[in-house]
Amino acid sequence: MIKFYDVGQMLVDHDGKVRSRKVDQKVVRDLLAAAIIRHDLPFSFVEYDGFRKWVK
Repeated sequence: MIKFYDVGQMLVDHDGKVRSRKVDQKVVRDLLAAAIIRHDLPFSFVEYDGFRKWVK
C-alpha cells in the first residue's frame, strides 16, 4: 500500500497523474534495446557508471 507521506513510492506520469512506482521490466528492456540500436550506442553503454546510477 502506498503511504501518502512517502513520495519515494510514487511517480508522476506524462499526464501529470500520480501513480504507484511499478515498472514493467519488459517494456524497459525493449525501450533500452531500441535506444541502443537507434542511436548506434555500444552494447557496453549499460556498463557506464552514469547509466548504472540512473538505473538504481
